[in-house]
Amino acid sequence: MNPNEKELQTRVEAGERSADMDVNERAYQIVFNALQKEPDFTLPANFSERLVARIKKEQETKESSKDWILLAIGIVSLSAALIIAIAFTGFKVSLGFLSTMADYAGLFICGVILLAFYNWIDKKVILPKLNNKQPNL
Repeated sequence: MNPNEKELQTRVEAGERSADMDVNERAYQIVFNALQKEPDFTLPANFSERLVARIKKEQETKESSKDWILLAIGIVSLSAALIIAIAFTGFKVSLGFLSTMADYAGLFICGVILLAFYNWIDKKVILPKLNNKQPNL
């Protein structure tokens, strides 16, 4: 702050007004009057909790988007490596082993039904018991 501004501020704070107020003196007077008044608003009671919750949500969103970007980079890199490996090795797809499995269609269907049954048991019986034992956070 230069000496002219200090003098101007001192005069405005003291309440002295000159007959020919210049722009700077008027600006200081307006700012000084505004600073003397108490704000006419109050923050809600839960303002800090809402602010913290919003910040946490934004951080989780940023972390989530970062995870998705890394997942996409991983998938693209893996796909590129697969294409390069196939191109350099001359790999040819052969599904000949599936023709021998045609004789075991019943066994395959039984396996699928058994897996579906185990999944149902896990969701209906085991997981509810595990969820009841964990403490609520």
